[in-house]
Amino acid sequence: MRIFAISDLHVDHPENARWVSQLSAWDYRQDALICAGDITHTLAQIEKTLVTLQKRFQVVAYLPGNHELWVRYQSTQDSLEKFRDIQNVASGSGVQTGVVHLDAVSLVPVLAWYDHSFAEPSEELREKWADYQMCLWPENFDQPRITRHFLSANPPFTPDPGRTVISFSHFVPRSDLLPSGRKTIELLRPVLGAEAIDDHVRKLGSSMHIYGHYHVNQRTERGGITYINNAFGYPRETHITAKKLLCVFEETQHGDTQAQRNIE
Repeated sequence: MRIFAISDLHVDHPENARWVSQLSAWDYRQDALICAGDITHTLAQIEKTLVTLQKRFQVVAYLPGNHELWVRYQSTQDSLEKFRDIQNVASGSGVQTGVVHLDAVSLVPVLAWYDHSFAEPSEELREKWADYQMCLWPENFDQPRITRHFLSANPPFTPDPGRTVISFSHFVPRSDLLPSGRKTIELLRPVLGAEAIDDHVRKLGSSMHIYGHYHVNQRTERGGITYINNAFGYPRETHITAKKLLCVFEETQHGDTQAQRNIE
């Protein structure tokens, strides 16, 4: 079995939705897909995309990103209520939202949010960043509390020394995965992730962590963990995104081998 990764499909853009619809209906029938959030903000499109992916892969492991939890376009429900609706939609589509145990690998979701531990947001960011206007939280939920809430909602997991653990989050797990000194990145750094995510990942015993949100594809290692971003991104972002599925791990008949390669 091969394990592929993708995030940030943003299918509200027709070009992105078309790419999903054109994925092979045959090539991945024995494979697993990690989809690390930001499909879109509407439940109908989320469901349509998850159903499409589930028909193409043997296993789809998914967690929502920030765009999924936008509610201003819809009703008076808050973002936590919408999160529960998304989990139900995923379950009804045959998509996995909890820990998935494959033959030799465990896929472990890490629900989280950004908590401003990377940096404090500027007034400019608070005015421009859509989540501050598009998400609606219960009273007294600030960013650190949102992060704590989601981290505490993660399923219990005990590492097994005989199994490989691949964890995945939507948000960036550590600040040093981001470049420094660039004006745009420094503006956005407060809303890109949380250091608490990496603390959680290390307790899981992960050897690999998949993340999204930040649309620059990369692979790097920190402290014995391989971190991979394969965000699909917006149509214009061809210079920073591969716009391909990425095989991050492959089980073979001769033992477990890790792989990273682009798949058209």
